[in-house]
Amino acid sequence: MGPASPPQTWLVIFDPTLKSLDGHSRNYDVAIAEAARDWFDRVVLFSDRSFIEDSPRDLTLRPIPESLTIRALRGAARRIAPRRDSAALPNSPVRAPRSLQRLWMHLRARGFADSVARCLAGLLIGPTDRIHVLIQQADLYEISGVNQYWRRYAAFTAPPITFHLILRHDSDITRARQEDPAEFRDRLIRLSSSTHPRVIFHTDSEAIASDYGSFTDRQVPINVVPIPVCRLAESMRRPWPTHAADCLRIAIMGSSRLERGFGTLATLITQLPPRFSDTRVCLTVQVNRCSADPHVRQIIRWLDTRVIQNSPDTPVLELWDGPATDDVYFGRFADSDILIAPYTSLKYVRSTSGVFVEALYLGVPAVVMHGTWAAGILQDALHCGFAIGEIAVGIGEIPSRVQRLWERLSHYKNDLRRYLEVWKARHSTNIAKHLLTSAPGGYAATAE
Repeated sequence: MGPASPPQTWLVIFDPTLKSLDGHSRNYDVAIAEAARDWFDRVVLFSDRSFIEDSPRDLTLRPIPESLTIRALRGAARRIAPRRDSAALPNSPVRAPRSLQRLWMHLRARGFADSVARCLAGLLIGPTDRIHVLIQQADLYEISGVNQYWRRYAAFTAPPITFHLILRHDSDITRARQEDPAEFRDRLIRLSSSTHPRVIFHTDSEAIASDYGSFTDRQVPINVVPIPVCRLAESMRRPWPTHAADCLRIAIMGSSRLERGFGTLATLITQLPPRFSDTRVCLTVQVNRCSADPHVRQIIRWLDTRVIQNSPDTPVLELWDGPATDDVYFGRFADSDILIAPYTSLKYVRSTSGVFVEALYLGVPAVVMHGTWAAGILQDALHCGFAIGEIAVGIGEIPSRVQRLWERLSHYKNDLRRYLEVWKARHSTNIAKHLLTSAPGGYAATAE
């Protein structure tokens, strides 16, 4: 018998929400996986079976296996109560009796736990290997699923296993009022004290860490980790200017969801002037024509009509059908002069914005909404002496904020370049290192 293989450290990214290239979830997963290859021996990304991509950034990608029973239940739920509201908060309750909601959550949690167990069983994991399972968007169902895994499978898991749950939303949004606060808090405390498996809670937002600290009376350690950014983003950064000075390129990027302000576009676009002095205003809007939300589809039809009616008296409007591959997405983003992020959902008061951080790395100043997490970053930068964007109080104020950016665009871009160094010194993008070194002994681990 030959010598035993040395133990390996695995990172298993488990993301049942990853169903398409649309949205920031995919970029988040890929950015984590890219960084993890420097710190873990094996990195595997498990996604929904519907997700199709040819070897994203040379990563190992596998579909999440589901039991036939769970698959049938999910299909029946979609037919009975299809989700068509893209502005819905995570796990927001449908109009159903509380008892039925609790039963559905229990079935979802059992299916989640079963799928995790199947994923791990399908890997060539040695008895001395160390396993880290990352869930990058841990809401009520995912947290309940880890709780079910702890109850049903932990006793049969031989290698040490650690669950890393990233809380991307505050406590109220995470449970979406489907569960009693005391019950939800007790589950968090119970999981955080588990040793087999270990369960570590993370967030990429200081505000969310503070919220959970208050919610759990600081009985649940919360590690603050960096916001991951795809390595390609910074390499796509353009020198300024990149095009003729007689055109101001404004972009609205990301998935077409009402919570991200997509429903405000009819108001916003009609208020934007066709020109600032001799500079033509050119607006590019990324749209997803596969959206199931009828409100989103209505806005897209309005946008299509507006494109046909393009005239010298209105901004030049271009629709960019997404989602797109990394090089196309970041290339288009980097060629923009200004990002508008008209986020209207309460979710973005504490939750981070991946598109805003990508703009930071690409050197694109942004107009963001008052009271959002992104507005807090702009205020922090200004406190450090850097003007990197503008904050609008209401949709009607966005055009004047865009004009302020245009008037001193080179100044904003220079400040953005300098502030990025401050940002990177505070927030290393190497989230993988934080996952390996995170410990349950303290309330919050400060990001690099």
